Amino acid sequence: MRIVVTLHSLLEMKQMSALGADVFLVNSDCLSTKTMKCFSKMDIATIIEEAHQINKLVYVNLNTIIHEPDIPILEAFLLFLAATNIDGIVCFDLSVVALAEQYGLNDKIIYQPGTMNTNSYDPWFFRKLKIKGITLSKDITLAELIAIGENYQGMEISLVGHGYSFLFYSKRLLLKSYFEYRGKPVPNLSNCDGFRLIENQRPEEMYPIYEDGFGTHIFRSRKLQSFNEVKVMRPYLSDFFVDRMFIEDEEYYASIGAYKDETNELLFLNRYGNSYDSGFYYQKNKERDHI
Repeated sequence: MRIVVTLHSLLEMKQMSALGADVFLVNSDCLSTKTMKCFSKMDIATIIEEAHQINKLVYVNLNTIIHEPDIPILEAFLLFLAATNIDGIVCFDLSVVALAEQYGLNDKIIYQPGTMNTNSYDPWFFRKLKIKGITLSKDITLAELIAIGENYQGMEISLVGHGYSFLFYSKRLLLKSYFEYRGKPVPNLSNCDGFRLIENQRPEEMYPIYEDGFGTHIFRSRKLQSFNEVKVMRPYLSDFFVDRMFIEDEEYYASIGAYKDETNELLFLNRYGNSYDSGFYYQKNKERDHI
């Protein structure tokens, strides 16, 4: 099982590698959303070269919804990737799957749609498309994840198992609209991860909210950790994604080391565990109904 970490700087590569990272996930500056750091094509080419020199892999994250005007941008980016030694392309939209084949990249695709890929039919279906793998839904229970793993159809299966889980998306710029509605000056919202949404029904819960050029994104109030669950799922997983959004660097680095070496788990949980829970591994997801 490979540990996939989000890269924010080339300078982190050796440190994260030493901690146990196997794959660096990089965000593009044109087709990646919900991210604090993006890279140009030139930067991505450099990251691929340097990562391969230390025997690590690189995935590029194309996690946007593809609309008609985005297709030329996507085609140009896939053409660029076809000329590199990229190891994986993590995508949210099936348009990427459809176009990747034209560039000989279908075997690099990891289809990661968030709440989809929920049953044993999905690996069977996507195996026919000859893609690299799929990421299972973050909204199904551990028992359901295991059932899919036991019946997978010979393709790579992955899981996003750590960090703030994504709950809600709107193409509207809700934070900007809020400040305008209240007659307040609109702050610089670019790469600002300090806003939280509080509901009247649950005032004790603070949901991270983030706005970028693609719209507004809301996340669960508590972070997911999967230290016990990953031990059970390990035989079925090719990749385990450790998400970074809203997490400070020191805490993020500690999580990598804890997943790589279970002797570090207790130290991590003693220090950071109060802000984590087990997500929906043991209960059906009812949280979405309130957002």
